[in-house]
Parts: sequence; structure tokens; C-alpha cells
Amino acid sequence: MTENATNIVTPDNYAFEDGYLVDKRTGEAEKAVVVALRPGSRVLTPEQQKAIENKKKNAERRYWRRQQNDELAGRKGFYFIPNSTDFEGLSPSNVTRLIFLNTFLDYETGLLLESGKAIKRKDLQRLLKLSRPTVNDFWDEVSPYYLSQTADGALTTNAEIFKRGKLKGQNELYRKFYNKGIRTLYEMAYKKCTHLGYLFMLLPYVNIQFNVLCDNPLEDELDKVDFLTVKEFCERIGYSYNQIGRLASIYRNVTFDVNGQQERFCSFVTDGLDLANGRIFINPHILYSGTDYLRVEILGEFCKK
Repeated sequence: MTENATNIVTPDNYAFEDGYLVDKRTGEAEKAVVVALRPGSRVLTPEQQKAIENKKKNAERRYWRRQQNDELAGRKGFYFIPNSTDFEGLSPSNVTRLIFLNTFLDYETGLLLESGKAIKRKDLQRLLKLSRPTVNDFWDEVSPYYLSQTADGALTTNAEIFKRGKLKGQNELYRKFYNKGIRTLYEMAYKKCTHLGYLFMLLPYVNIQFNVLCDNPLEDELDKVDFLTVKEFCERIGYSYNQIGRLASIYRNVTFDVNGQQERFCSFVTDGLDLANGRIFINPHILYSGTDYLRVEILGEFCKK
């Protein structure tokens, strides 16, 4: 704030002339109100008030984001994957296994057991609950682009795809995956890795706010979301539409524990009559990057009845 010749305090870059505030840069004038204040008083311009309000809103968002992280992640934490990742070159089942393995990611690129020891290839059969031949097939697909080994045999992950900790200086959109939910899901449904992978491979189509498959994932107004139908989902994963009822039944029974109750990994929300035009929501305890996961839980109705 500056004080002009008439002893009237005006905002910076403004001048007081004949009852008007004149913007020195643009020449625009608007009627001013002159008030008497005690020395030491402060006056806030509309711009300053707006800046303060925005600061409060940002602080509130940060608070609720921390609360949400605590509720969804617990002590297990979370990691990030770029939104554009479609896991090219991997089978759906191996996408699921790779996502599960990265719940053991440390704050660099290593994969660590709960004991703190590095995960090695010999550990994969036990961790992934697979036969030795299937583990070998998995390794052939994911190595060396997604997973690799150090000289001492420790497994490391691709740091361009899987990240843990704060994202600094990143311009790309990232999605948040929650370790606790993913591990619990894998423990319950590792035999259905292919069906889990179908949805993980459509990550670029998961709406950020509502966790529903759609063609405009950045849209944050529900009535403007361009939903993918169940039929379109089948088309994109190459699944026969004639088997849509069987597909829905499989997903209906893919559940995991959330705070003592069974919830579905995903939910086909329909009008009760037309499954083909239903919408597919993913449980936010597995992945979620929006600001209100409780709303997603209501929309998706994930609790098993």
C-alpha cells in the first residue's frame, strides 16, 4: 500500500482521483469508498482477500489429503504410477503381479521384504504364489524393462514408472496405488490375476475424482463424465460380449478385506436391467488420486451384500 498526496492510502499501482481509484497500468477507474480508520488498522483489497481465501482452501485440501492418505494407506503407504502407463508388452496377469510386487518398493528403486532384506528372484515363487515355470515366464516378460537385478541379485524396479515418496518437479499426472489394499486383494484373489489386470491396464481411462472408467478422466463434474459402458469395456480388453454375464459374476466375487468387512475390487453399477450399459467403478482402497474417496464408495457400492 502507498500513501498519495491527499493523505489517502491507496493500493499499489492505483491513484485516487475525484472519488475514483485509477489503475496506473490500464487507466481503468472504479468508484472508491473513503473510510476513517485508527492508525495501525489494515485494509485488504478484493485481490488480497481472494489470495487469503485461496490460501485457506489450499491448506484445507492438504489437510484432507493427509487424512485420506492415513485412512486409505494406513502404515503400508502408497506409490505412484504415471497416468499414461498402459503396461505395453505385458499380459494382464503379469501386470497384476508387477503392481503387487511394487507394494514392497522402498524410497529409491529397490524391493524390500518386511524384514528389510532385498527381494531376489528366489523369493518370487513364494511371494507371488506361483509355480517355478510360471515365475520364469513372468520374469521373461517383465525383465529388464520393468524389473531388473543388481550385481548381488537384488531386484530393482523401473524408476520412470514406479515412484515412492514426494513427486518433485513432475509435470506428468500420476496415480496413487495403496499398498495395504493391493496386498490384501492379491492375497485373496491372486488366482484371478488376469481379471484384475484387465482393469489395471486401463489406468489412463480411470477418472481421477470418481474412479470410474471413462473417456475423460480429468473431468471433475459427475454429470459431464463420458462413462465407458460394460460393453465398451469388453471391447477394449478383447472379451467376448456374449460372456458378459460370466464376466460380471467373476468381478462380483473378487473381494478383499477393508476394515473387517468384505468389499469388491470393482463394481458394475447398473439400473438393474441393462448390464451392457453399466458403469465400472474401482475400489479407492486399491488406487485413488482424487479428493473424496468416500463419495466414490457411495457411487460404487463396493460392500459385498
